[in-house]
Amino acid sequence: MPKIRTTFDGQELEVSEEEALDLTRMGVVLDTKAQTDEGARKAAEKSTTPDESPEGGPVTTTTTNLQQGPADLRVAAFGATEPANAATAPAVAWVDAGSTDGGTTLTLGQTYSNMSVDQVAMPVGSRLTEQSAQVATTLAEATLANFRRALNQAVSAATTVEFGGEDIVNTDPAYQAVLLKGRAPGGTPRIVILRRTLSTESIGVPFQKDGKTVIPVTWTAYYVSPSIKAVKIDDTPGP
Repeated sequence: MPKIRTTFDGQELEVSEEEALDLTRMGVVLDTKAQTDEGARKAAEKSTTPDESPEGGPVTTTTTNLQQGPADLRVAAFGATEPANAATAPAVAWVDAGSTDGGTTLTLGQTYSNMSVDQVAMPVGSRLTEQSAQVATTLAEATLANFRRALNQAVSAATTVEFGGEDIVNTDPAYQAVLLKGRAPGGTPRIVILRRTLSTESIGVPFQKDGKTVIPVTWTAYYVSPSIKAVKIDDTPGP
């Protein structure tokens, strides 16, 4: 039978409900905050038993959402017509840049400026102050076309590439659009488009007896317009 904790003549006692009723009739003040042993046991069990509700149940792993594998890389002039969806083949303006070595990394950066006041120890809010986007890879095919892409030069069929000695002028360089095509969770196609980019890092091209000659390149995205975002990630399936 459940017990109730109470006090009598300065001593703490555990009594049954029937005994407690008798004590109450005798004028003994019961400890109204006490719990029965049964209630305490149930409370303890509740605090230590895992929540079996859908919100707090075991984590379910959906293996088809795990991603692994390379992306195909295509480059076009800024403003090239984009594929209608992730399943649509890019138009001929999107030129295949060939194989890559070591994967391709999309980096999306954001910087927030915290707001603080004298009276509060932690930030009370924040505002977005900067965004950035980059695609970095190593082009495994050291063609002249890929040299031109890494140097922001126009497409050409010439058999030479020249670099250095350009005049400093206040004109736009040859912006490029970059498209990655890989797989989304579930195995469907995914495309990532950086709409207006420049290759912004120095390129170190190795010539060595025991390794490939490759072209490392990092494309940095730039603002397009108020109505067109700089980056698009599209999982839209085809019709």
